[in-house]
Amino acid sequence: MEQVIFLKDHEQSTVFAFFTEPEYGEYICYCPIGGHSGCHLGYAAECEEATETEYLPILKQLTAYYGYDIEIVKKESFDWDLEMWSHGYYLRQG
Repeated sequence: MEQVIFLKDHEQSTVFAFFTEPEYGEYICYCPIGGHSGCHLGYAAECEEATETEYLPILKQLTAYYGYDIEIVKKESFDWDLEMWSHGYYLRQG
């Protein structure tokens, strides 16, 4: 099961899925325009949490089209340890 936080960019109001487990040393996000890509932890931490109405189309796309089994996680429950990430801890572990 993939844990996902649905976030919204402050400037463009773009809603995207942020996957909470790094893959190959980087966090992954998914946006309907652009698909899957790497996501900087600092950028994601600055974004606000999307509402259910905002993220529902993306959730449907991820589950129906890509077959993800998703657990939605609240932003405040995620460990945004930016200092550890910036020192390369996760890169060494990945």
